[in-house]
Amino acid sequence: MNKFNIFISWSKSPADNIAEELAILLNKVIPDELNVYVSSSNNHGIDAGENFHIALNNELNKSNFGILVLTKYNIGAYWLMFEAGAISKHKSSRVVPILFDRDIQDIESPIAGFNYIEFNKKDFKKLMTSIKKSILKSEEIALENVQNLEMALNSKWDKFFEKVNAILKKYVETIDPMSIIMNHSAYDFVLSKREDHLLTLINNLNNDKLSKRMIIFGGISTLLREEATIKAFGRWLLQDHNPKIFICHETKEALIERSKYLHEDIIKQKGDKIEREKQAEKKINKIIEMKNNLIKHTADVAKSRLFFVEVPNLISSFITIEGVMMYLTPALDKRSSETFTFKLKPSNLNEQLLDFISNHIDYTTNDNIMLLEEIEIIKMEMENLK
Repeated sequence: MNKFNIFISWSKSPADNIAEELAILLNKVIPDELNVYVSSSNNHGIDAGENFHIALNNELNKSNFGILVLTKYNIGAYWLMFEAGAISKHKSSRVVPILFDRDIQDIESPIAGFNYIEFNKKDFKKLMTSIKKSILKSEEIALENVQNLEMALNSKWDKFFEKVNAILKKYVETIDPMSIIMNHSAYDFVLSKREDHLLTLINNLNNDKLSKRMIIFGGISTLLREEATIKAFGRWLLQDHNPKIFICHETKEALIERSKYLHEDIIKQKGDKIEREKQAEKKINKIIEMKNNLIKHTADVAKSRLFFVEVPNLISSFITIEGVMMYLTPALDKRSSETFTFKLKPSNLNEQLLDFISNHIDYTTNDNIMLLEEIEIIKMEMENLK
């Protein structure tokens, strides 16, 4: 018997994990009848070496039922709109958006044109019935079929409900505030790349007599290690308006953990922990080299205006503060190779990001304490601008 094809569309965490749980639920409630495709899944996804776009289009073309996993973190996501549009081109197709932790008013066009359901048992019964009708190619199904679907869903619902809520709760607790960036009222414009954004700020340093500080939180980019950048920082720090630079980077332990993901292929070939430590050691040595160069170019002023802050946690997103202006480069979307930077408007988000920085450093060194004090000064300056 040919199975009925269902395409589950997601974008950005935690929608990926929810999509996996949803696929499991569908196969348990309507067993042996469905071929559920989730592009992130090892079991249902795209094989190694397979062309992503060809495989994706094949699945979209043969799917007559689409489910969109909507959370507050994927508002405006291009992939959701693209995949919903591709499935809805079929005359007999259905597309069902599911609101997991997103408000109804946040459903964007063209997704708003589909009949949505919410994350509750009553609406999921409607979903199962709709799928069964599509399988049977009928607008009516027998009462016995409806009752069987309800019994199957009832037996699986509590576990599914608990797992999805745990995913949402965990994500809310661990996600850094930059996910809120998808709220379009939070930023002024989008810069193409983090490197472009940093380069612009660095080139403007010597012309900006009013800037009191620069804080770079998250990663030491190649640009920051370049001789020209180090000289620019040195000249700026030696100006008479007492500017300060804080460069915040991950500790060796955090870099070892990061190497687990960045150098997966190498680690598989050469062994896990030793190779991870080697990769982390290389990065730490580059940071030390940059520190020494900066200190060399800033002379005695480095002691009072140049600070290096170690962050014991993995940093997935980047925050830059220049004066009181804040810039944010969120974690990369799994389906994108682009790195976008947002120039933030003055809002509550700025304070959240400042608190995020404070919560990721400790009080054990003088440089860390100086950064915490500077953050409080920034908050007061922002308050005075209101």
